[in-house]
Amino acid sequence: MEPYKFGAIFCDEIRHEDNGKILVLGAYGDQLIFPNFPNYIGSFTALFYFEFPHGEELSSFEVQLLVDGECASDLGADLESRGIAELNATGKESIRGSIKLVEHEFTKDAVIEIQAIIDNELTIKGPSLLVTARD
Repeated sequence: MEPYKFGAIFCDEIRHEDNGKILVLGAYGDQLIFPNFPNYIGSFTALFYFEFPHGEELSSFEVQLLVDGECASDLGADLESRGIAELNATGKESIRGSIKLVEHEFTKDAVIEIQAIIDNELTIKGPSLLVTARD
C-alpha cells in the first residue's frame, strides 16, 4: 500500500471563485495568538487535502478538528464540512475540502489538530496549531 498524504492550511476563511481558485484569507503559521483569555473565535477554517492511491476503495472518510485532543463536535462546537473527490494530475485520487469551526471560546492555551479517519479504523494526523495569548 502506498502512503497517504494529508495536509491542511488553517485560516479564518476560504472563498471559492468561479474560475476554480480558492482564496485563503487570514492564514496562520503555527500559532493563533489572542490578546488575552478568555477569547472567542467566530469562524476558523481548515482547508485540507488528502491523497490516496488510484483505485483504492475507501468505505468511509471523515475529517475531524480536535481541540486539546477532543473532537470539536464533542465539545459542543458547530462544525461545517464540505469536500470533493477527484483524480489528480499525479494519477492518484484526492479529496480536498474544508472543515469549519464556528463559535468556540478559548479560556487557556490549546492545540487545534486535524485528522482523517479512513474506513473507521485508520487515523492519519495532520498539522496542528497552538492557540495562545500574549498575557
